[in-house]
Amino acid sequence: MERAPPDDCICPITSCLFEDPVVASDEETYERRAIEKWIAEKKKDLDAAKRELRDTNGESKRARRVVA
Repeated sequence: MERAPPDDCICPITSCLFEDPVVASDEETYERRAIEKWIAEKKKDLDAAKRELRDTNGESKRARRVVA
């Protein structure tokens, strides 16, 4: 009977066994490709929110929430 791997061997983003684990600044371990993708998506969202704030003279409540 196979046992499931320990939770600390599973990426919290992908729910898969680590292949290339890295420790992030939050001291959590992630699969490298998964955390790089997550960071890139968040950066893209932040950049878009900053543009929206600039274009609306800071009036966009949605963009203010993203940037906060």
